[in-house]
Amino acid sequence: MTSSQSLFLQQLNTHSWSQDGSLYAYALSKSGSDWCYAQIRRVATGEDYPEKIEWLKFTDLSFTHDNQGFFYQRFPEPLGVKDAGIETGATRDAMVKQIPKRL
Repeated sequence: MTSSQSLFLQQLNTHSWSQDGSLYAYALSKSGSDWCYAQIRRVATGEDYPEKIEWLKFTDLSFTHDNQGFFYQRFPEPLGVKDAGIETGATRDAMVKQIPKRL
């Protein structure tokens, strides 16, 4: 393993397929952290949508039945604190992501 590879060891935190199998959402964490980020991949092309959803922690990913969005749990971006989130009311910060029709 090179030194650049050891800097960012990533692991799959959670993932979800859309009902029709055309979209795949996955969340990765770096170096064993609880914090992770999610991306959505269009399965037919293997391309990821450009949006990266950050500040996820202890979340699940779930698509709507019509592939127009998906659900996840996110924390607000910490301001001036390196590792914030445990004092944040998680249920207050639920988000829904709308998926664009095209990449």
